[in-house]
Amino acid sequence: MKEVAKIRSYFPSIKDSLDSSTGMSFTKNMYRALGDANKAIFSDIYPMAAYQARYGYEDMKKCYAATGKKIPNKISKSFESLENGNLRQASDLMADYEQRDVVQNVYDDYKGTFTEMSVANVIQKPFTGSNLFDIPVSTDCGDTDKVPFVGSISNPDDRVGYYNALMDKLSTQQGWSW
Repeated sequence: MKEVAKIRSYFPSIKDSLDSSTGMSFTKNMYRALGDANKAIFSDIYPMAAYQARYGYEDMKKCYAATGKKIPNKISKSFESLENGNLRQASDLMADYEQRDVVQNVYDDYKGTFTEMSVANVIQKPFTGSNLFDIPVSTDCGDTDKVPFVGSISNPDDRVGYYNALMDKLSTQQGWSW
């Protein structure tokens, strides 16, 4: 968001426009979308991950079966991979579930806002050399080593691909063998 503010300082006539689907400003919608995505993740994934971490996957399967709850297939595969020691596959499956099945609705709900963000990205990239949604990969405060986002932030395939690029970068940087 700092980068958006910086770009707006070059163009003082740019106003914070309204998203036609929500009637709220771009900035407020971005914060709201982030909050909605975090709520969705913590409402959906976190309870399963916390239960699995505390009691194990076998107990989780029994508990869920006894209460009639279904464990989503991608989550089951993720936890099975974790139980088998395949951390990368477990992480990849969890990220895929998160992006496609949990937070995609947020991107759909705030479609106008993410379209505006993409336009703002095109405007600001020549000034900063990076996308608004590139993430620095670092263990040092202030390190600017960013992994560039390729594609559309609203596309779950592109977000999952970006997650994989981030994990590859972190693996190399940290020497993880998975």
